[in-house]
Amino acid sequence: MSLLDNIQAMSTFRLFKFKIWKLFLFFIIPLSLYCVIYTHEYFIQVARLRITTVDILPITNSTQVKNQKLDIDFGSSDVGPVIQERKRRLHSYCSGKELEKVGNNDDEVLKKHFYHDIKHNFVYCSVEKIGSTFWKRLLQIISGHSQKSSPFEIVNEFDENAPTFKDSSFDYIHAVLQDSIKFVIARDPYSRLFSAFANKFFLVNPPFRKVVGTRIIRTVRVNASKKARKCGHDITFSEIVKYLIISEKSNWGRDGHFTPLSDHCRPCQIKYDIIAKMETFKKDTLFVLDKLNMTHSPYLMEDMKNLEESSEMDSIATVSRHLIENILEFEDCVTKAEGFRRAWRNFQFTGVISKDMRYPLTTEEEKTVTNMELRNMFEKAFRASGPRDLRSKNRQLVLEEAYSQVPLQDLLALSELFKTDCGAFGYDCKPDYIFERRGNPKSRLLDVWNA
Repeated sequence: MSLLDNIQAMSTFRLFKFKIWKLFLFFIIPLSLYCVIYTHEYFIQVARLRITTVDILPITNSTQVKNQKLDIDFGSSDVGPVIQERKRRLHSYCSGKELEKVGNNDDEVLKKHFYHDIKHNFVYCSVEKIGSTFWKRLLQIISGHSQKSSPFEIVNEFDENAPTFKDSSFDYIHAVLQDSIKFVIARDPYSRLFSAFANKFFLVNPPFRKVVGTRIIRTVRVNASKKARKCGHDITFSEIVKYLIISEKSNWGRDGHFTPLSDHCRPCQIKYDIIAKMETFKKDTLFVLDKLNMTHSPYLMEDMKNLEESSEMDSIATVSRHLIENILEFEDCVTKAEGFRRAWRNFQFTGVISKDMRYPLTTEEEKTVTNMELRNMFEKAFRASGPRDLRSKNRQLVLEEAYSQVPLQDLLALSELFKTDCGAFGYDCKPDYIFERRGNPKSRLLDVWNA
């Protein structure tokens, strides 16, 4: 081979090497990195989806079913079979839906809703406006975080060291859920939504009104006044409904007090062992305490015996504690006269005070009254309001009044948002009292100045 042929061969070989390096540099290496990243993300998703396979146990028709792993005897009381039936219903509804995406909450938000009591291998999914304040207090006693003997002695909920899953890996969460009693409380979604409105916007609640309230006004109210845009002080229930529909569809400006229960607790992904309901809160709570061997505490059982009255007195104490300060913080937006009447009306439509009792303060008394005097006033009215069964009817009356103000189109959209909660927990998504309107509402409990 001539020298010229050798030189040409060398050049061809170098060109070939150069092309090979280009192939590695611009194709094979990037492709390899992509594969590594994709595989990493895949296993992360698999770890997350492992939660969806937790503890799917067969349920039979026997009332004596016993979860051997968690030692839950559903037949030990009249409540047990009812809770067992709720579990059966949930599993039936969720069959085939385990991998379906529900709601808009991301994983980090989801983790914060779960409270883990290591002492009792107990996991509670906490949801706003479904007895969460009481249960987070109770859990402090059960788990040993508090030395108090009564939940009503605890003013504050857990601190920043709350035993949630917020800093936990999905492997750890998966292991905990496999070996723990999993507990959730459900509530009729229409009742829960109104309760959130009453607590956060009907009452004088400066943080919510200034932040969430003004956002709602800017989003849904046409030609809102300058004061309304600044204060968010006069939001109506129908505006809350419209805003919820918009925020859920757009996944923007959402608030946990209004988003559906299923978005917080993922009932088709996490197979709950005990499903309580707000409508039977006392019986169901006693059932859970029995399963956790906590019925031996005389102080706790005394609280449970008088739970309804203790809860009503606690709500009076909570509202009264900073009522004047809340109004003064919001004084450019609401007067004392309005703020006090809103609190009075709130106690009426929650069934604490009779709807027939008139607001007692004069204009002069409103100027000088103290928080403690307001508390005494509410307690006096509470004790003079007659039997609880009669007062509790106010709750249904105000629901009918509130939803009568919502356009049918928005009600239909709302029922679509609630369909998972209704299906999973056995609620009517189109109740007659909302969707079969017959004349004007029977009450004017939302009329502040008619108190």
